[in-house]
Amino acid sequence: MVPFGWALRRATRGADVAVWQLRYRYGGWNEPYRDPLRDVSWALDEVRRRHPDAVVVLIGHSMGGRAALWAAGEPTVVAVCALAPWIEPGDPAGQVAGRYRTHRAR
Repeated sequence: MVPFGWALRRATRGADVAVWQLRYRYGGWNEPYRDPLRDVSWALDEVRRRHPDAVVVLIGHSMGGRAALWAAGEPTVVAVCALAPWIEPGDPAGQVAGRYRTHRAR
């Protein structure tokens, strides 16, 4: 995911954009604890604390894509890019539908 971070930093240079990369504390989904989701939730709390008016776009690959889809229920998340996500039946996939349009109208 590092090349995506570099590309985002270059593409948004000069704009009011922060790019963060999250490292999970543990490998694996670890049902029923869903540790990656706990880590993403912590990061979103930090975003709200440091950038209270920010909207968030999550990008994740494989398990990170799954964590991003689950975290998309957070109100500040307006979009998700899940690259080859590892998903299971019942995982939420449409939580951000129409949300970006709502945030742009403010």
